[in-house]
Amino acid sequence: MQSLAEDYEGKPPAVASDLDKLLYYQTMAIAGGSESATDILGRMYAQGTILPRDCAKSLYYMSIAAQMSKDNPAEKFPVQKVFRDFKKGFVTGDLPVGDNQIIAKPCLTEAEVNDIIERSKPAYEAAKAARDKDLAAHEALYEAARKKLPEIKAAYEAAVRQGKK
Repeated sequence: MQSLAEDYEGKPPAVASDLDKLLYYQTMAIAGGSESATDILGRMYAQGTILPRDCAKSLYYMSIAAQMSKDNPAEKFPVQKVFRDFKKGFVTGDLPVGDNQIIAKPCLTEAEVNDIIERSKPAYEAAKAARDKDLAAHEALYEAARKKLPEIKAAYEAAVRQGKK
């Protein structure tokens, strides 16, 4: 779903022709548990080039993405450190992400940051539940295929032996 809101290089389009559709597809992807869609929407709100700059929405979506990242077993993600960095960045106006300075002036109070991070936690839990449900469905499908594979392989080999390729 996320790809519907991105261009062919996987980046948000320079000019969104229909912001309602962009938000619709991004939020659909987020509801489905897409960490990258969540992070992209947070950055779009921070940068203010495609969507109007909105520090509260930016922090909300970036906080959900940070919580999703901690679930990745391939990395040890320090989510509490990220939350501290977000707090510092949004309160002091110094939030670099990679080589880009996405927040360059103070835009939230410390209390607002704490409140937004707390409000992001139930949304993260809902996205995680959706992602876990999809993973369980995929695993069930693969398990059914694994059980059926010997039967299919035997039928194929029998057909080959009989010349019915």
